[in-house]
Amino acid sequence: MRCELIAILMFAVMPVAKAQTAGNAFVGYSFEDVSSSTAGIVNGNRIVLNGWNASGEVKVYRWLGLVGDVSVRYGSGRQSFPGIFFTYDAHEHELLFGPRASVSFGRIRPFGEVLFGWDFTHLDGGGPCCLSNSSFAAAVGGGADYRVTKVFALRAEGDYIYTDLHSMGQNNLRLSTGMVARF
Repeated sequence: MRCELIAILMFAVMPVAKAQTAGNAFVGYSFEDVSSSTAGIVNGNRIVLNGWNASGEVKVYRWLGLVGDVSVRYGSGRQSFPGIFFTYDAHEHELLFGPRASVSFGRIRPFGEVLFGWDFTHLDGGGPCCLSNSSFAAAVGGGADYRVTKVFALRAEGDYIYTDLHSMGQNNLRLSTGMVARF
């Protein structure tokens, strides 16, 4: 719930930022292929999570912006180990901030970003079993916006995300796509 509230506040503040400089707001679908150690499962299968991603960018210079990024993803699955079998529901929340560099070529605006922040996961295995953890998170990635109109664009984005949940390093891939409102 905290990430959803932060996303709403971030989008509420964007019109104030417009008075100073240009920027954009993005919302869309998010997919992440995560290490099982993200959920505290050692030597398990990778976990597929689906959800949403939202970000707001305020331009500092024509080619450089500051980004706030919030994403929430959910998934469920089954894990099996010798003699053990269980199902689970997993939730992951990320809150990231950092710089984004971009240039425009006609209708296409490719960008690259480096983001730092926080990751929180919760795994519920049913009954009394549940496991939660949070850690530092870092993301390096990029993507491209395709301008449809003066105000709206479509975005495709990919990020490598590193976390250290449960004191085990995770290397995950996050893919997002959706609509951008430019101001």
